[in-house]
Amino acid sequence: MNPNYRVASAQKHTDSLKAHDLSALKHGTSIIPQEIIDSIIDLLEGAKTFQACSLASRAFYPRTRVHLFRQISLLPPRNQSPDALEARFLPILMSAPHLAPCVKTIIVSTLMLTSPSGQQILPLLSHLETIVISNLSNSPWKDLAVDVCSNIPAKRVKLSHVEFKGPEQLYALLGHFPLAKDLTLRAVSFQNPLDASNSSSVLDLDKLTLSDGPMPHFLSSFCDIDNLRVCPTLRELRVSVLWFEDYVYTLYISHACPTLRVLHVISPQDMIFWKPIPPLGLSYIEELRFGICVQASPRWSDVRAMQWWIDSFADVEDVAPLRKVTLEIRGNIVHGSDKEDLWSELDRAATRPQFSSLQTFTVIFHCSEGIDDWHACRMKDLIWTKCTEMRNRKVLKVMGCQLELSMEEFHEYERE
Repeated sequence: MNPNYRVASAQKHTDSLKAHDLSALKHGTSIIPQEIIDSIIDLLEGAKTFQACSLASRAFYPRTRVHLFRQISLLPPRNQSPDALEARFLPILMSAPHLAPCVKTIIVSTLMLTSPSGQQILPLLSHLETIVISNLSNSPWKDLAVDVCSNIPAKRVKLSHVEFKGPEQLYALLGHFPLAKDLTLRAVSFQNPLDASNSSSVLDLDKLTLSDGPMPHFLSSFCDIDNLRVCPTLRELRVSVLWFEDYVYTLYISHACPTLRVLHVISPQDMIFWKPIPPLGLSYIEELRFGICVQASPRWSDVRAMQWWIDSFADVEDVAPLRKVTLEIRGNIVHGSDKEDLWSELDRAATRPQFSSLQTFTVIFHCSEGIDDWHACRMKDLIWTKCTEMRNRKVLKVMGCQLELSMEEFHEYERE
């Protein structure tokens, strides 16, 4: 690569310097011309590039720094140690301490939490908001430095592809993040159920997200009547369920948490084992969001998913003043039989007395990427016609409709 390929002519270079000088006077700091920075980086390869970026970053505008260093991933390739990545990132933070406050999200492995360099990096991130810990398996939690981790200001903790011996290990890990109010568990498994006699099993959370289960041991721990203190202040619950038992646990959690206000449930495709259960009375929920997967001809089980959640509000005297309902549909909806008409279920949902206080009813469609133009046009026609009918009958106070496939064309279609 030619090291001077970005350097402009003498006249342009002079103009650039003048522009930088004016900017420097305006901001009260000296700024290195971008051409020089580019030339330096072009000459360097490999590990030294990181040191060059550290030095050159002093010339970045504040907005650029925030964008470049907002999310940092120190997750190494599979079966490799993160020491090399940490060894590169730590000198950058040490030589350019003004970059540490720009880091809002960091993605790490447990090895970093126990390594000397990792324990040096984390305390430097004074404005950290989210920590993502991935690919763990029975890690040595006892080796965590409590004094180091306790100083991490992260309010959101996300665990991805993690295996614990028991939920107690999860509680021990979260104990290192006392400010965390938002917990996401993705593909998390437990070998043993929760010991209900453990009085320390309390999660002071506002938001809990469970996805890519199943996690029966974790969910069942909420359903022990003597152990409902696990999340005493939970306000938002998001669950992606794979098994019918997960639905039962979700409803019990919803019923047992009087502070819960938002419930978001996503069901997978081909869920064919719906079973009737007594309505538990989701009397505290103000916002309900649920998603289903459908094909071009909706299966009976897919439509039953929506029916099931709508019916869960039936025969409940102390019904919640629902303010917002969001239906998220994944798949290509073009036609369906009268018996299995998804739109009939939308009408039925909107006219339920339990939804009389609705302020927003939003339908979000996620189309398959491989959909052809003909089916896309059919979907646009169908969606627009149905939404117009529902608005004209004043069934809904607010009706939002989004189509992620070709959104610009759809907005133009709406304006027409």
